[in-house]
Formats: sequence, structure tokens, C-alpha cells
Amino acid sequence: MDDRPQPRHGIASLALLGSFALALPGGSRAAVATKKNRALLAILALSPGLQATRQRLADLLWGDRAEAQARSSLRQSLTGLRRELGGTEAAILQTRDDTVALRPGAIAIDVADFLNLADSGEIAGLRRAASLYRGELLVDMAIHAPAFDDWLAGERQHLADRAILVLEKLSTMERGEARIEVAKRLVGLDNLREASHRALMLAYLEAGENGLALKQYETCRKLLKDELGAEPATATRDLRQRLSQGAATPPPATSHDPALDARPSIAVLPFADLSGDAAQDIFCEGLALNIVASLGRFHELFVIDRFSTLAYRGRPVTSAQAAGELAVRYILEGSVQKAGDRIRVSVQLVDGAENRQLWTETYDRQLTDIFAVQDEITGTIIGPLASGYGGRLGKAWRDKSQPGGLDSFVAMDHFRMGWMPLILPRRGWSASGNNWARQSFAIRDLPRLIAR
Repeated sequence: MDDRPQPRHGIASLALLGSFALALPGGSRAAVATKKNRALLAILALSPGLQATRQRLADLLWGDRAEAQARSSLRQSLTGLRRELGGTEAAILQTRDDTVALRPGAIAIDVADFLNLADSGEIAGLRRAASLYRGELLVDMAIHAPAFDDWLAGERQHLADRAILVLEKLSTMERGEARIEVAKRLVGLDNLREASHRALMLAYLEAGENGLALKQYETCRKLLKDELGAEPATATRDLRQRLSQGAATPPPATSHDPALDARPSIAVLPFADLSGDAAQDIFCEGLALNIVASLGRFHELFVIDRFSTLAYRGRPVTSAQAAGELAVRYILEGSVQKAGDRIRVSVQLVDGAENRQLWTETYDRQLTDIFAVQDEITGTIIGPLASGYGGRLGKAWRDKSQPGGLDSFVAMDHFRMGWMPLILPRRGWSASGNNWARQSFAIRDLPRLIAR
């Protein structure tokens, strides 16, 4: 059975999630044979206003060629695409001056429908969004154009993140077998994401399958050990303990109940990229990921899972609102701006309960010093939190700062971050990811520190 979007009355339908498919207004399928033409349509469909300049299209698809040759290749591609669209191309495709566009209102795009439904608070909307995510963006696409590959990896990551959030919300609304199936799919999107395993454990528990829930914990534990050399997080171990003790109503996997957990709680929101360069997304992700991982080393803190805050990327929200939604006391947020070989990281820590800014700081550094900036930010956060927690956090940080303490943590952070482009769900290999890995692995004395 073909579950791809069917033609809507009077307009075309473009499917990009999973395998590429284009249904023309009359109901027939358009045979867009060349991968470059499929990629061209995808770029337009995901661009603001459904349009892109000829220069951008040429750079993404033929960036390895001379400018004149790239422009010529784009003209040939557009000619071939018009032929493939037949008599309907004028209704769908629009070229004007130096711009190529899809005509608004003339084509329905599954990605746009998915993103609109992903923000739904209703179970019907979330179910429809989940059904639209049939697989990663252009799953069968491989054209070996470096700029396009980087663009595609970023778009795939963004959509995979949204799919995870959709399935996570849906798993709290469904019941019985439907909840189990949603949670299984959640694990399938990223089997190294512990929150997904916890969601499946809870789904099994609700269905009375305590044994399957415990078996899922063992599956999660083995995956983490084999793939990352890590043990399950405290939240996962606590859930397993409650299951083994026969607890009937463990807390939701991604929630934090302040009444049951007296530890200071904090969430690190996605860092905003002020550089206007999509290639810096991985840098922003890496900075937030490293801070979350560094804070997570302190058992005196409750730190919200990094993936649970992805919904706030690009979303205008106040710190107090985010703190309320995530049920945490503190919110860390910031921005990154890169100019040449220098970088500026601005950070602020907010007490969400009192809607009060605790501190704000700006770090201007050479790009090569970014790892030191990450550790400095983490160390600065500990101070305000420690002052409200009897000094235990401050002592824990000082202990890790002694010779042989913090160094080993820093080294392992950098080693982990080098693999981050592959560990993050569905990101895959890319030129920008390779550069990130080189910077991470090149830190001075990394082999010596890891060997300790």
C-alpha cells in the first residue's frame, strides 16, 4: 500500500520524507529521474518563501565547479525539470530574474504539513504528524556534492529532532499497544537516546509487561556500553530500580517533580547562532551538549536531558516560561557569534522560579580556545547554584578541579565531542562535522589525559 501523500484537488503533492515522490495535479506521478533535479525541488521546498537564488542553487548542487560551469549546469537542470513536469511545470515552477521558486498554493509539501502538525497539542494532530514522518528526509538521496550533503545533513537532523519530540509527546497520550508502538518507533529513531528507552519501559509497565520493561533496560544498558562505553544515566537506573521493586506508577521519563527531588534543577536551552551561517549549527549544538554533559557529572544537580530542550530551538520563549514548562528552577541560555577566527559566547543564568537573572557573562576568545570557554562557563554556573545548596556543589567542583580531576573529565568531553557528528541522531558524516572532529581530537595532551 502506498502511504505517500496523494494529489490534492487542483494542486500537486511533493513527498520528501522517506522516498521522493511528486504527484501532479491531475493525479499522475511525475518521473523526476535525475537526483540533481530532485535535490533542486527539495531545496526550494525547504527554503523560506519556497524560493532560492540561482547562485544558491548552483553553489549547493555544483559548488565544486567553476562559477560559469555551475550556472550552465543549473540551466540544463531546469530545462530537464520542465520537460519532466510536462504541461504542468508553469503551474508549479516559477523562474524570475535571478530567482527560482515553487508557486505558493500550487503544491502541497509533506515537510510543511509535518512541521505544522508537530506543534499540535491534540492527539489527532500528533498522530497525523507521526504518520507523515515516513523516514528521514530524502532517504534515497546521494549526489556526492559536499555543500548539498552538508545542507541535507542539517535538514535531516532538524526534522529527526522534531519527529522525536512528536513521538515523545504522543507516547504520553497514547495507551496500551498504541503507546508501545509509538515508543518502539521512538527508540528506532535513535537507539542511543536513553529518554526513548525510558518511554518504552513506561509503556510496557502501563500495559502490565513488567518483565518486558526490565528487558528493555538491559537492552539500553548493553547498547550504551557497546557503542559509547557508558553506563545508563541516574534517571534510567532509578526507573529500573522502581520496576524491580514492583512500583506501579514510576514518574514520566522526561519529567522532573520538584516535590520529590530537592536537588537544584537546571535546563540548558539551545544556543542561538547569531552568525547567520547554518554551518555553525553543529558548533552551537556541541557547546550546549558539552555544558549539559559537564553539569550532569554532578549528582547534586538535576539536569534536563539535552533532547528534551530541542523544542525550544528557534522558538521565542521567556526563561520563566521555559522553566515552568520543564519544571526546573534554573535556565541557562546563550548565543554564539563567530567572526573570522574569533568567537563570542554570551550566556545568562536565570532563576525561573523568581524570574530573576543571576548572572550574565560574555566570553570573547580565539576559536582555538573554545574548549576552555566551555569549561569556564560550566565552572561559573556552579557558583550561584552552590551558594543555595550548602556549598556541596562548590566543593564537588573544586574536587574535580584538582590535578588529575578536572583534566580527565575535560579530555573525555573532548573525545566524546569529536564523535558527536556521528553520535547525534541521523546527522551522518559531513565536511563541517569532519572539521569539528579534527578540532576536538587535536586538543593538546588528549592521549595522555585519556590514558590516566
